[in-house]
Amino acid sequence: MMDYVFDVKWDTGAANTVISLGAIDDEISTADFTTFKKYCEQHYDAVRKEFVSASGGSFYGYPISVKEVKVGGVKLPTFLFYLVLENKRDIALLGFDFIDRCSFSHKTDSDISLTEFNEVGYGDFKGAMGSDEFISLIDSLSD
Repeated sequence: MMDYVFDVKWDTGAANTVISLGAIDDEISTADFTTFKKYCEQHYDAVRKEFVSASGGSFYGYPISVKEVKVGGVKLPTFLFYLVLENKRDIALLGFDFIDRCSFSHKTDSDISLTEFNEVGYGDFKGAMGSDEFISLIDSLSD
């Protein structure tokens, strides 16, 4: 299993955490991107969620539930997000569903640092793609 490291932005205006496939794998080919999107449409279309961007355009996200994710210095047993497959752009936003459960510190001219995460009420995505399936699909892109 690979470690994936990428920057995420705290977005207090976003209700849900969304991460694009491009943020996870910025070298994904168009063919692999299309294959991944078709897989999600075939297996997870019934549980996808529609979002509206700040510019008014709509896009979809597929629920993903991964285990043992490290955000900043805090290791989370479960991390929930919506995988965006509308385009290959690099988008990774921590939404209010995540931020609401965080304790963090911030100083002038520095990054926000997550210091604690309260899992109570964090929830569960019904019908979400799980860790093993998600990691297997991502790893297959780099073969």
